Amino acid sequence: MVPVGSLSEVERLVEYGVREIILRSRGSCVTFKTKDVAKVAGLSTHPIVLSVVRSILDEMVRKGLIGVWRAGRRRRRYIVAEGSPLWREAKVSKIAIGVRG
Repeated sequence: MVPVGSLSEVERLVEYGVREIILRSRGSCVTFKTKDVAKVAGLSTHPIVLSVVRSILDEMVRKGLIGVWRAGRRRRRYIVAEGSPLWREAKVSKIAIGVRG
């Protein structure tokens, strides 16, 4: 678990978590839950932290970086496809730093 000092730091960690999930993908799209992002980013999985992560992911949806694949009352699953700007940016940075996949 990473100690977090500010909202901007949590936003940075959430973005890092989504990018890592994209980099680990082997297909043309990836789906994930709020808890998946928190685990990859090294954040706590307590409900209050997950609600902050969800609000950041919802903001990313509003900006068009990710989409909502399935939304229930309590659970929401997000999707990033290879047409997304976030997908292209993550894969290009992977190539730029020489990571093989």
